[in-house]
Amino acid sequence: MEETCVKKGLVVSIIFLFVWAGIIPSIAQNVEKPSLPSSRGSWLYVGGSGPGNYSNIQDAIDNASPQDIIIIYPDIYNENLVLPIPLHLIGLGRPLVNSTDSGVVITANGCSLENMQFAAERHHCLCLYSSFNTITNCSVINSYFDLDLSASHSNLISGNTFAGGYSGITLSHSNNNTIENNTLSHQSWEKILIKDNSCHNLVRGNTLIENDYSKGIVNTGSSSDNQFISNVMSLLEAYGIILESGTNLTAMNNELAHYGLDINAAPKEASTYTIENNTLNGLPITVFIDKTGLTAPSNSEEIIFYNCSNCSIVDIRATSPVPLQIVACSHTLISNITLESDSPALSRGIYLSGSPDTIFQNSKVTGYMDAIYIGDSSRTIIIGNTISRGEQGLYFGRGQDSITVKDNLISDFSYRGFFCLESSNLLVEHNVFTHISWYIQISGSNIRLVNNTIVNNSRSLVLEGTNLQVSGNQFSGNGEGGLECGGIKISITGNTFRNHNGFGLKLGGTRFVSVTENNFIRNDPNSYFENSWPCNWKKNYWEPSLGIGPKVIPGRTIITLWSPDPWAEPPQLIIPRFNFDFIPARQPYLQ
Repeated sequence: MEETCVKKGLVVSIIFLFVWAGIIPSIAQNVEKPSLPSSRGSWLYVGGSGPGNYSNIQDAIDNASPQDIIIIYPDIYNENLVLPIPLHLIGLGRPLVNSTDSGVVITANGCSLENMQFAAERHHCLCLYSSFNTITNCSVINSYFDLDLSASHSNLISGNTFAGGYSGITLSHSNNNTIENNTLSHQSWEKILIKDNSCHNLVRGNTLIENDYSKGIVNTGSSSDNQFISNVMSLLEAYGIILESGTNLTAMNNELAHYGLDINAAPKEASTYTIENNTLNGLPITVFIDKTGLTAPSNSEEIIFYNCSNCSIVDIRATSPVPLQIVACSHTLISNITLESDSPALSRGIYLSGSPDTIFQNSKVTGYMDAIYIGDSSRTIIIGNTISRGEQGLYFGRGQDSITVKDNLISDFSYRGFFCLESSNLLVEHNVFTHISWYIQISGSNIRLVNNTIVNNSRSLVLEGTNLQVSGNQFSGNGEGGLECGGIKISITGNTFRNHNGFGLKLGGTRFVSVTENNFIRNDPNSYFENSWPCNWKKNYWEPSLGIGPKVIPGRTIITLWSPDPWAEPPQLIIPRFNFDFIPARQPYLQ
């Protein structure tokens, strides 16, 4: 009997030496590794059929001493684990730890997990609250949150697979960690999230694939001095790398596919970034920060200008979901470019923020959810472009000043084709707006809507504000109506309103309106007003018409009455009113 035990022990020792020899080279990367104690303790066994082997991993942990090695045989272990002392867990044949509550929690420094699988459905799977740990050649599956590092420093996370869940690897208040050569897939939030002032971390050589609109690598929460190097991303439906805040960030030699790089940081922070040699769909990502007088290379698939002046984007053809990002720049020229996307979800052709004196001309933008977004960019000129096929065409943030939109074709949008609120000194001239399913909406002061063609849209153009001029426009075949107008000091002159299923012109809540020398042809009704006075109707052509006498324009005043029930719809008093065009034109105007 004694001889049998000796032989059995010898066989197990030889097998383990072979396994150990195979594991050590797999983690011997040329990287900075956390410091681990050089001495190892006793060996404990979980599973298998050997005498004295533990049935549960936690029992072995509870009976272990610091630096002991726990060998785990293949099986499914339904338990939660807590490592309160430095231990080394090594799987044979990749055993699965299926946690049902708190997952695997490591509170001691200097632990390691190797060659194992972990799952924690609906829970956090692996949680590190300590430092100098190593996780290598492991897999995390069927978990809500795969791996969390909290106040956890100088760890090595290498050669693992993280599949599914809300998020992959999350660092919070964690510094000097190395995350390399891992594969992350099917997360629905972020794959790698570095937040809450986590600094001096290296993210290198990872592969990020297949997700449902999740983000790739996100750096936020003033996390600084982090490096993102030589990562490969494919089949992502959101940005591959997002730099939201932090200083001294580095993104180099990353290969991105479909979605590229996004910078949301303040210009002062972005000025400290090093972003070089990254590609999107095999083509260069061009990033200019604090540059003057440069032109982006013509083969760029994505272009980011940050805090630049007098730079140009000319003769570019790109197909990425977010090809142009221009932030805190001045005097930028965008000319003769073609942006075409076949993935409208979460896509935006041009993002322009805090960048005055931009000229965008003679270009084509098609297939994006938001074709062009413009915020805080006064004196922008948009001229001679084709903007089509998406959800929103031109979207302006509130408070723009001195914007010119001229000679553009804006068509085939499922939501708003043109949206500009609370802006001033806006000129919209000689554009064509067609096949837009929702509103064209403009509001502000000193707005001129001149010589445009608004035709075959589902709804009306909505214009509100002060000192509005609407002249020489063609409104035709729009489903709900032609023009819905509200505000003070409005001149509506020389337009044609034709063949609308709804109204040609509707005035709502207007004061001091002049409606002169317009054509109203076969609308239902031709014109209508509500809570508006005084309205001056003069020399307009009306069809159909009685042909004699003044034209009667119907309207009403609505007075909302008091209701004792604050939750009920208050009653209204509706008073019919009429305006008159005393000298209607006998023939239509040629416009």
